[in-house]
Amino acid sequence: MKNRIIKYSLGFVLLLVQLGYSQAPIEEGFELLESGEFNEAETFFESFIAKKPTHKTALLCYGRAVGLNGNPQKSKAIFDKLLNEDPSNLEFLINYAEALLWNKEFKVALLNYTKLAEQNPNSAIIQLGLGNTYSNLKKYKASINHYTKGISFDSSILGLYIGLAYTHHAYNQDKEALEVINKGLMIDENNSELSKLKNKIINKYKISVHQQVSATSDSGNNKAQNIGNSVDIPINTKNSIGVVYQYRNTKNCIVLNQATQHLVGINFKRDVTNRIQFSSNLSYLSSKGGIKYNVPVYKAKIEMRPRFNQSLSVNFQREYHNFNAQLIDAKIAQDHLFANYHILTEWNIGWFTQYYYTKQSDNNNRNLWFNSLYYVLKQKCIFKFGLNTQMIQFKDEHPEIYFSPKDFFATELFMDFNFKKNNYVLSGNFAHGYQFINKDRQQSFRGELNFGYKITSKFTANAFGKYSNLASGTAAGFEFNEIGINFNYLF
Repeated sequence: MKNRIIKYSLGFVLLLVQLGYSQAPIEEGFELLESGEFNEAETFFESFIAKKPTHKTALLCYGRAVGLNGNPQKSKAIFDKLLNEDPSNLEFLINYAEALLWNKEFKVALLNYTKLAEQNPNSAIIQLGLGNTYSNLKKYKASINHYTKGISFDSSILGLYIGLAYTHHAYNQDKEALEVINKGLMIDENNSELSKLKNKIINKYKISVHQQVSATSDSGNNKAQNIGNSVDIPINTKNSIGVVYQYRNTKNCIVLNQATQHLVGINFKRDVTNRIQFSSNLSYLSSKGGIKYNVPVYKAKIEMRPRFNQSLSVNFQREYHNFNAQLIDAKIAQDHLFANYHILTEWNIGWFTQYYYTKQSDNNNRNLWFNSLYYVLKQKCIFKFGLNTQMIQFKDEHPEIYFSPKDFFATELFMDFNFKKNNYVLSGNFAHGYQFINKDRQQSFRGELNFGYKITSKFTANAFGKYSNLASGTAAGFEFNEIGINFNYLF
C-alpha cells in the first residue's frame, strides 16, 4: 500500500466548526482545500494570513494546504509553531500528528496518535490517524482494527472507508475491500479515490489474455521464432485457472538443423491465506526435429510473505532443454528445485537471492546461486542500482552440447529504471562486469529496454529488446539478442 494521507482524513468540517469557522472570508480557501486544489488553497491562505497573521483557523488551513501541496517539512513547522502558542489545542495536536505522517515519521506519529487516543478514546478522527499510521507501518491487522473502530464512532467520515479499503486491498483481502468501497460510495458516490480502487480491483478479477511474439538470434548462428499465448480466468477472489499455448521454431544457419515445439497446458492459482499463494502448471510438450517426442512438463510454486517487505518462494519445475535444435534433439529433461528470497528494508536497501539445484536426465547436475544487493531511488522515476553475483557448478562438462563449466562466477554492476507518464511506460536495465569461466576472465554486458503504451483501459501493448553476452544467459553460452512485442487484454 502506498503512503496515503487522505484529504478527508480529519473530518475537516467538524474541525473547523470546533475552531469557530462560520464566516465567509475563508470559505473560498476552505472549499479549495476540500476539493483537492492544494496549490490554489496554499496561495489563498498565504495571502489571507498576510493580512491576519494571528488567525488560527487560517494558519491551520495554511499548514494543511502546504503539507498536501508537497511541502511536509514546512507544514510540520507551521503546526509546531501553533502548538508552541497553544500546546493543549486538540486540533493542532491532531494536525501535527498528521504532518508527521506526511514527513514519513511513522513511529513518532504512532506515539503522538496513541497518546491522543488515550486522552480521547471515542474520537473517530484519532482512530483514523492511527489507522493511517499502522497502514504506513504495514501493520495491516492493527490498521484495520482502528479504521473499523473509527467507523463505529462516526460512520460519516469518508476517510475511514478509503483507508480501510486500501488496507484490505494491501492485505490481499479484496472481497472485504469491495464491501467497504460500496459503503463509502453510499456517502459520496462520486469519490474518485474509492472509484479508482474499485476499478483496479474489478480489473484484477477480469479474464485477461496475454500474447507475445519474439525473435532471437545468437553468435552460434541459431535463430528462433517464439509465440506465447495465455488466458487467465479468475474463479473468485482466491482462485483462478488458465490455459497456455507456446510455439517455438529454431534452426541453425550453418548446419541447417531445425526443430519445432508446441506446448499446451493449464494453470491453477490459489490464495491459501492472504500471505501464502500456491500456483501450478501441467503442460504437454510436442517436439519435432531430428527426433520426435511427446512428454509432460509441469511446475509448482508456493510463495509466502513472512512480512510485508519480504517474500519467499519454493519451486519445482520439469522442463526440457529447448534453446536450439541440437538441444531439443538431445531430449534432456531438467528437474529444477529452487528457492527465491527477497527483502526490501525501510532504508530502500534490498537483497534478492536465488538458489537452484538441477538434476538432468543425462546424469548431470547443476548448482546455481545468484545474489543481488541494490539501492532504490524513488522520485518521478523508480531507479535501482546495485551489485549482482552468480556462481554455477556442473558435475560434468559437456561443452559440445550445452554450457556446463565446472566453475562459473560472474559479478556485475547494474541499474534498473521504470518511468511512467500518462499512458506511457519506459523501463529497462543495464549491467556490466566480469565473468570467469573455469578461471578464464571475460567482460560481460547485458541490457534490456521496454516501451509500453496503454491504448485503452483494457488494452496495453509493449515492445522490447534484449542483448547479453553473459555466458550463463543461454543454455549454449552464446552471445544473445531478442526483440519482441507483448499485448495484454482485459475482458
